[in-house]
Amino acid sequence: MGNLTEQIREAGVPRGDTVLVHSSFKSLGIRDPEEFLLAMLEVLGEYGTLLMPG
Repeated sequence: MGNLTEQIREAGVPRGDTVLVHSSFKSLGIRDPEEFLLAMLEVLGEYGTLLMPG
């Protein structure tokens, strides 16, 4: 997960921000959605917000 976390940070997602992800995991090349979610939550931290429509 460390590499994915760093990639998210390098993409410019700051700690404590609000992020809307409106894409399919498949189109992003993500094979493990849980790994992606955990990495996003780690980057955003306690006060960040992750929004993902179902």
